[in-house]
Amino acid sequence: MTADDDPISREAWRREASHHAGHRNFRPHLRPKGANLMGLRGEQAFAERYGLEVNLEPSLGGDGGKDLKIALRRPGGEPCVFPVDCKAAIIPKDLIVEVARARPQTIYVLCRYWEELDRCTLLGWDWGAVLMTSKPKDYGYGVINYWLPRGEIHPMSELDAMAIFGEDWF
Repeated sequence: MTADDDPISREAWRREASHHAGHRNFRPHLRPKGANLMGLRGEQAFAERYGLEVNLEPSLGGDGGKDLKIALRRPGGEPCVFPVDCKAAIIPKDLIVEVARARPQTIYVLCRYWEELDRCTLLGWDWGAVLMTSKPKDYGYGVINYWLPRGEIHPMSELDAMAIFGEDWF
């Protein structure tokens, strides 16, 4: 499949081209070339697992840290819908979220990007509220992040058990 045949790749490179000097998301020291593709591949892996669609609509200000939404069965209560933010990395040691962008009711998902396959696998997840209890730190780029080690986040099977698959609840 070529980039022309792949809407995820096409949108990733469109976003890459839009992040120019003066743009709100222009941070070349933080966003390596291809970061949009990695992120969208993470969203794609999540969407495929839960019967959702990746939002490929252009947005001038980004998605606001809400890549997707998922409906969950809550013990003893009605289903609730929560925003999901996928965090993809080539070497995913920690699940990290910028302090300024973290939200307690968001589900953050750690994804492993495989360059040779141009695909992501989902490694685990946790609530923003849990991430926000960590001691913030700088990973060397001048941005302060909440973080959890990969070994301390929930396995995807726990989210599977609560998930209401598909978009019927939206």
